[in-house]
Amino acid sequence: MVKKVKLYKNNKYIYVPISEWFEKHYKELPYESRRDFEIISKIFEINTLDDYKEIYDYLWIDFNYHRILIKYEELKKMNLPFDGDIIKFIAFLFGTRYFGHIGHTTFEKWLKAKDIHHPNKKIENENEGFSLLDAVKYKYGQNAIRSRLLSTLKRLQ
Repeated sequence: MVKKVKLYKNNKYIYVPISEWFEKHYKELPYESRRDFEIISKIFEINTLDDYKEIYDYLWIDFNYHRILIKYEELKKMNLPFDGDIIKFIAFLFGTRYFGHIGHTTFEKWLKAKDIHHPNKKIENENEGFSLLDAVKYKYGQNAIRSRLLSTLKRLQ
């Protein structure tokens, strides 16, 4: 069965194959999205309090630098199918209050969730939507993951 994205268009729901959706919407990330990933990657280069403040002043999100570094090392050992900047972003989330905010679910369940903000929500149709682990199977899937991860920043500000 082909995985699809459900859209509301012209007063009705339509289904678009994920591969087409990714081709149209995630071929290229907007500059702002790339910039956010660059800023989060700078966390791994912090040497002084001023470095921390510079990142905080951009994100306006409190984060635990040491927890991020520890989680990053753990995540690298897991051989996850994500690009390095995505692994860094996920480590960043562990250094914030994000996982507590969404209900302290297991990491594995979160990776498989169709809605990363409500990972314990019951799914009606398994072929509708995509999880982070589903997305890596598609062309431009890494960009779809980046976009989805960026939605976490609004919940943390």
